[in-house]
Amino acid sequence: MKLGKAALAVMGGLLLWCGAAAAETFDRDALVEGARKEGKLVWYTGAPDDLASRMLSAFNKKYPFIDVSEYYTSTAGQVLSKLQAEIAAGRKIADVFHTGDMGTVLTLHGQGRIATYVTPEQDAYADAYKNLGIWTGWRISTLNMGYSKTRIKDEDAPTSWMVLTDPKYKGKIGFQDSTSGLQHLQWYILKQTMGDDFWPKVAENNPVIYGGNVAIVEAVLRGELHLAGETTSYFVWGYTQKKKTPFQGVWPQEGVPIGVQPISVLNDAPHPNAARLFVDWVLSREGQQVMVDSIGDYSARADVDPPQGSPKLADLKQLLPDSYENLLESKSAFIEEWKMLAK
Repeated sequence: MKLGKAALAVMGGLLLWCGAAAAETFDRDALVEGARKEGKLVWYTGAPDDLASRMLSAFNKKYPFIDVSEYYTSTAGQVLSKLQAEIAAGRKIADVFHTGDMGTVLTLHGQGRIATYVTPEQDAYADAYKNLGIWTGWRISTLNMGYSKTRIKDEDAPTSWMVLTDPKYKGKIGFQDSTSGLQHLQWYILKQTMGDDFWPKVAENNPVIYGGNVAIVEAVLRGELHLAGETTSYFVWGYTQKKKTPFQGVWPQEGVPIGVQPISVLNDAPHPNAARLFVDWVLSREGQQVMVDSIGDYSARADVDPPQGSPKLADLKQLLPDSYENLLESKSAFIEEWKMLAK
């Protein structure tokens, strides 16, 4: 995977925020003391509220002197809008930023809004899951298909993305609308993997477009749809392991698109030490286990088990975009082609 212009050189050495300067070595004890003096952390995140609150609660249990009560969670677009409005007004509130939309992070970095920060915890992450000093994928989501075991028998379960072109599923396949960053990612990667004619063939099956993954999965469970054309590993885990429904995920043989969910420290964060300490913990084995246990997403760390009932990430054929810049530039083409598919 190429990171193009986003793969900027990181200043030599491991960096630690100390007021306005950066030291050449990482010193977690100094971060802790700096965070103790700041006494607060503010996180803006696209993670579900349940996951965000669990992560903050576990972090606060380890560092009880940091107030984590102020955080904001919503859709990727709304989180970005709130951050941009505050930047425009000259207000500095957020310390740490997370979104499922890699393009947003690239844009913010290009605007000088992302701080340089390196922690030894990033050593456990392969290059595909980080742009060292800028962002690290603290959640890894696979993009799956899904079906209900009450309607499709296991022996008839789909194994290939080509099932989305099978006429027997005409009008019975669900996708998200073009506002979804993960839907854009699936479109882009499968266009490269399956060929330029793949999505026009899928469009011939008259798929149904929904405003979110929950609506798609629930429609499958009600029998209104036969296939979820796009869902994610954490929805599969939530409906199979947590809610114990008959929904079943599919990891197709051609491979699964990988949604890397980046987390970054914001430049000019009001609480820079707390921000860096939080990201350090989030990327640690301890923090990653809390994430996996809370939502059922994958960790990029090899020393963290996969979500219960899910295959190991290392055993999957992972499909990543050739370039996140190219992915970002393809947005308008995706929207236009999705209009055809959504008719």
